[in-house]
Amino acid sequence: MKRIYFVAVLILSGLPVWAQQGTDTKEVQIVKEFLHGVSTKNREITHRLLDENISWDQPGNNTLSGKKKTADEVFTMSGQMHKISQGTFQLKDYKVLGINGNQVICQLHFTAIRPEGAWLDIQNTDVYTVENGKIIQAQVFSADPSQEDYFWGRK
Repeated sequence: MKRIYFVAVLILSGLPVWAQQGTDTKEVQIVKEFLHGVSTKNREITHRLLDENISWDQPGNNTLSGKKKTADEVFTMSGQMHKISQGTFQLKDYKVLGINGNQVICQLHFTAIRPEGAWLDIQNTDVYTVENGKIIQAQVFSADPSQEDYFWGRK
């Protein structure tokens, strides 16, 4: 009975879903908050949680692929994603798959549609490394690199 009461308190408390997991590590909480910011397009959250000198590895052979060495480069890439998709690029769902120390592995589901009809519906697996309350590294693994290359434009 106590467990049901606890869940009811969390639901009624108005806390965002990402903040309702009482057993999450600090690193998991940071990654969930970051992904919540991505899914709701909340720039304040995403800017606050990415380290200024993040190392971001974007897979594929497309116009957005490659290593990003600063938060500004990551946000420029994100802006290009929204421009190419005319604002339809969206993180639909995410879940934490596991943790190892300060690393958190997540599965993410993204969708987007370009005006001429090209579409993106992709599951990615990301590994985030957290230090001092910020994400310092992100390794993105695409389930379908050729779909992403086509959608974002091959190099």
